[in-house]
Amino acid sequence: MVKHNPGTVTRIRTDDDDLFKFVYIALGCSVQAFIKYCRPTLIIDGGYLKGEFKVNARVWEYLQNINPETRARTHFPGNRYFLMTSNSVESINSMSRFARKMQILMLIEYFRATTQQWSFQKRNVVAEAKTTLTPWTEMIIKANKKPCNNWMVYPISNSRFEVKSSTHKSVIVDFQQRTYTCRRWKIDGLPCGHVIKVLTMNHYEDCFEFTLKAYFTETLRKTYEDSVNPLPSPSEWAIPDDLMIMKPPIMERR
Repeated sequence: MVKHNPGTVTRIRTDDDDLFKFVYIALGCSVQAFIKYCRPTLIIDGGYLKGEFKVNARVWEYLQNINPETRARTHFPGNRYFLMTSNSVESINSMSRFARKMQILMLIEYFRATTQQWSFQKRNVVAEAKTTLTPWTEMIIKANKKPCNNWMVYPISNSRFEVKSSTHKSVIVDFQQRTYTCRRWKIDGLPCGHVIKVLTMNHYEDCFEFTLKAYFTETLRKTYEDSVNPLPSPSEWAIPDDLMIMKPPIMERR
């Protein structure tokens, strides 16, 4: 894998009895694309309580006494992670539900071949894109424009504006400091309705300057510019002399 896809990172972990525990593989082209072009993303998977639960008074008081900067992304002063989601994990689990019954080497090859196909398809799609922002981004910005048609803008200075929505909620947009009290731009990196309304009032036709580079078509094109290469037949593999022999894992029936 490393030889045919330079920059690939691989790790294999066994227990004390040399029983296989897990294998980690990050394809080189994916690693470089993530570092250079993608937004920092934290993917979390877990189980959720589905019964009826209530927050008692002591818990509520405890939460109220915690600084919002330490428990809410909208108030966090930095940009450590932009997204918190498990959607990608769930999609991969669903896509590979049958492949996960394969032997380990076959499963690894399944994921590699799937990534090769995805990269090729994405590269072809983005090659036909003609807009500065990706089609998905254009769709989101268009949706953000809809509710702000009747909003009112009141200039405070040349760079600060007060925007009042139809519910009379007031939001301050500061272009010089790039701060917006609704904090949507800080989370999404996309112009919210308040920013769009001010730009429209000032006769700006696009929102490029207030959109993260991760949403530009050129960024997407660069993300998939490198290919995932296939592997030769196992009979052509170079087997090292110090190859570690692992035992298969003990599986529990579920």
